[in-house]
Amino acid sequence: MELRLVLQEYASAVLRHWWSIVAGSLLGLVDVIERAYGVWLLPPPWLSWTTAVLGLIVAQFLAYRDLRRAKDEDHAHLQREVERLKVRPYDAEHRKLAEAKVEALSASGRDLLRFLLHRGRTENGQLRLSCQDHHSVFEEALSRARGSGLIMEVYEPGVGRAGVDLCWQVNPQFEVVLKDILALVQQTGSPHFVV
Repeated sequence: MELRLVLQEYASAVLRHWWSIVAGSLLGLVDVIERAYGVWLLPPPWLSWTTAVLGLIVAQFLAYRDLRRAKDEDHAHLQREVERLKVRPYDAEHRKLAEAKVEALSASGRDLLRFLLHRGRTENGQLRLSCQDHHSVFEEALSRARGSGLIMEVYEPGVGRAGVDLCWQVNPQFEVVLKDILALVQQTGSPHFVV
């Protein structure tokens, strides 16, 4: 399927160039000569065929050059995009700080961070239900993560009732660096939170 599209694109480009060379340039030149000298030129058949074939050869070169330039421009654009994406929005000191904070957490605490990175802001009751650990382990993981500043509590108005809901989310200052760090940290055992 892709080969057919490439061949169609190439044939279309060759035809465009061939038409501009033969019909646009050469026939235009013949017309100018005929009008300037007041003669009617009838070239022999071999010259017509030679002109058509040479025009096709030049058209193929021009089509190849155009397609190659487009490919090179796409490649350069993608390379610039890769280089832009390699630049992280945090510095080495910020990463070291976040790594030290993650190291101090238990496996349950790291899974809590993964859960909040994946799910985003989560209501406290839902977070508690998603935890597979004992209540005391959950509270310890939550307390350590909050104490380290990696997560933060947010109070939202209750939906359909008076009062507020306690929600938890990853601290936005650490969100990007935590995604990078936790992607490299291997999860051991069964997950402590069900996503």
